[in-house]
Amino acid sequence: MFLYIAALLIANTIQGITGFAGNVLAMPPVAVVLGVDTARTALNVLGVVSGLFMTIWFRQHIIWREVGRIIAYIMPGIIAGIAIYRIFPADNLLAAYGLVVALIGAWYLRGKRKRILPRPAMAAVIFAAGVMQGMFVSGGPLLVIYAVTILRNKEAFRATLSAVWCILNLFILADIMWEGTLTPDVIHYSLIGVVPVLAATIIGGELQKRVSQSAFMKLTYLLLIASGASLIVRALA
Repeated sequence: MFLYIAALLIANTIQGITGFAGNVLAMPPVAVVLGVDTARTALNVLGVVSGLFMTIWFRQHIIWREVGRIIAYIMPGIIAGIAIYRIFPADNLLAAYGLVVALIGAWYLRGKRKRILPRPAMAAVIFAAGVMQGMFVSGGPLLVIYAVTILRNKEAFRATLSAVWCILNLFILADIMWEGTLTPDVIHYSLIGVVPVLAATIIGGELQKRVSQSAFMKLTYLLLIASGASLIVRALA
């Protein structure tokens, strides 16, 4: 329980600063404690809580046009990811996904981030982010590839991604409830996590005001590397 709460506090403080990476960083330790299925569902429920809170808090910075564009591209990927999770042993894909995420973070950190991918490639990246969100509630790192080229202002970056996660996690939660996998254990751990998640989100939101634009972007790229490494560790554990 200590590890579970600590993971939520650390991951959601970072989520409050950047607008992404919360579930990616929380998934490995929480999966070890609760199991992959329970962790995936509980983190999705808490993702709805965090996303809704941040969407309301930072609503004046949301670029709704970009929210609509991202949702249009990512939703088919979400549906595909949910289907893949039900059919295939999704753990086998974690290491490859983590490696790609880490390499992307390293690429941007080296100063290559100004190179914008062609529109079809961007659409494919957002679709892939949807697949990973549907499978592991961890599509943030791939979506950042698109977001860092479009959302240059750190407030807009965080607020817009928060709105996206809120909508997507609500969709996944509806599917979970439809399938009847919202078990008493999931509800129990979700309720325990609400206070740590909200407290961490507030802390992260306040810390973000003290972070410069340059430091913010560097932190984002470092988080991509850390997110990828955490997924690789989880897959090999």
